Amino acid sequence: MASNTNGDKKAKILSIFKKKEKAPEISAEAEEIYTGEGLEEAEASDLFAGLPPVEEETPEPEETPASEVKKPESKEVSSEESSEETASSLSFGETTGETQDQPKEEKEEKRSVLDVSVAESAKDRQDSRSLTEIFGRNKLIWLIVGIVALLIILIVIMFSDRLYNQVKGQASYTLTESQIHVSFAEGNVGIGIYDDQLLRCSQDGIQALTEKGNVVWDIPFTMSAPTLKIAGDYISVADQLGMRIMIINAGNVTTEVTTESNILMSALNELGQAAVVLSAKDGHIVNLYSAQGDLLMQRRTFQISDGIPIAVALSENGTRMATVYVNYTGTVLKSIITVFDLTESGSLLVDRVVGSIAYEDIVISDLKFIGNRLFFAGSEIIGAVSTRDGVEKEWEKSLGYRIEALVMADDYVALRFGEGLAGTAERVDKNIVIYNYSGNVISDQYIQGASYLGASNDTVIIGSGRSYTAISSGGAIKWTMDSTEDYMELLAFPGGKSVAALKRSQIDFYNVTLKGAVLEDD
Repeated sequence: MASNTNGDKKAKILSIFKKKEKAPEISAEAEEIYTGEGLEEAEASDLFAGLPPVEEETPEPEETPASEVKKPESKEVSSEESSEETASSLSFGETTGETQDQPKEEKEEKRSVLDVSVAESAKDRQDSRSLTEIFGRNKLIWLIVGIVALLIILIVIMFSDRLYNQVKGQASYTLTESQIHVSFAEGNVGIGIYDDQLLRCSQDGIQALTEKGNVVWDIPFTMSAPTLKIAGDYISVADQLGMRIMIINAGNVTTEVTTESNILMSALNELGQAAVVLSAKDGHIVNLYSAQGDLLMQRRTFQISDGIPIAVALSENGTRMATVYVNYTGTVLKSIITVFDLTESGSLLVDRVVGSIAYEDIVISDLKFIGNRLFFAGSEIIGAVSTRDGVEKEWEKSLGYRIEALVMADDYVALRFGEGLAGTAERVDKNIVIYNYSGNVISDQYIQGASYLGASNDTVIIGSGRSYTAISSGGAIKWTMDSTEDYMELLAFPGGKSVAALKRSQIDFYNVTLKGAVLEDD
């Protein structure tokens, strides 16, 4: 009976020993059996013969954060070597405390436990290698994910300005009067943006003003109806129905020309060249002047054959000039666009004419060169022709609505539509439409009762009575204002933080603000 009891205890001890190898934390009861406490001295001596000595427990070290734990270098061991090491460390004679007196069933059980332990060890190593292989295969996937994430970030950065404009448009910006006013004698007055300055042109002269209303330079003159043109660094002031034109650069008069007859219209380019259309007996004269006042070209036209001049334009590089004449024969009305070659080779052409294109029953009223492309607009049509080699139509759009107002900026043209033409919709869905010079719509919207349209830089201003809305060319709202004044024209300074508003004898300066706070400089 004692032998069976000892055998049971041996089996428990062997089982606990193996468990202790894998998990040192064992129960107090198992520890008591393992250490032989409570056994007779003789039983303990016999029972623990061949077992390794029991080590005293040492206090468990404090847990170290996973980030600070340094993993030991692992050395890959083959399955056979591992099996041999495991078998050696668990050999029945030395490690497990097996004696020849033990029953055969216990030996077989121990061998079975040993085989299971070796198999589990090999499986753990195989799982580890599988994870490594999976990680290696997933490296490419993670690389692709990283590239996609980077592209998304770049796209967000690229469109940040557009997003800013949209947020700004939703943020209820308005205009706050700055208490800065510039007064002048009531009369024919025009304003324009020149670099970062505001130009005020009136019958008694021209001034350049800062956003704070300070005078940068002032050129006095006397004109009945001065018309202001700005192109690059140059400014021209022509006395419409008078006989005088001035060309100015950075506040300095480069030339002043007195013409042979009254000026009807004028154009200016970035080289300081000025084209003027003059009235003449039985027709008209087109003169082209250099920035220094030299006459570069003169063309005589006759009303009975050529018609009445409507518009004139110059290319930025000074190689082309274009005019629009409207001719009515009694049965057919035609708008004729004519392009001239101003280069040396153009002197070989008859009247320097490169080519022309005509539109029936349409009045073309506006022209603008964009490189070698000539943009045109009429009462119900917009389009463009190439002037590189001759005159070739690029695109045109019949709008279906009457153009009530048009402003041309460097990169876009803004239109305000009125009622639909005969055979089209009676009411326009979008009465403010902005195109680029390729004929594509950039933005469109409907503003109830729109009666004013102006533009400067990237700001388009629409007025409805005394209410004004400013948008970017892309359609994002910049600010709105309900005024107590009737203004003739509003222009935004570069940067969009200040606005000049013109009335009959005064210019009022406004700050663009959010909830009463003036925008600070960047």
